[in-house]
Amino acid sequence: MNMTYSTKDSATNFLLAIALIFVAAVIWGALAVGNDYDCEAVTVTVQPGDTLWGIVSEHCSGDVRAAVSNVAADPAALQPGQVITLP
Repeated sequence: MNMTYSTKDSATNFLLAIALIFVAAVIWGALAVGNDYDCEAVTVTVQPGDTLWGIVSEHCSGDVRAAVSNVAADPAALQPGQVITLP
């Protein structure tokens, strides 16, 4: 089969369009799921050895990363006796 320039160009454009649609769908899916979490409305007093990730994992479901980001600006600054309220 001998493809002419316009046939090759059309096939390339079609494949490029399909690839762009696929990439857009992946990005849209990642953004739609990115911040989906649900937490119990509780206040927790930090105990020695507690981590923000551990506290949030115990009281939240879904995207724990997003919940941790919304609970404290600096998870490393967690101190025993500190009181945190989950969203």
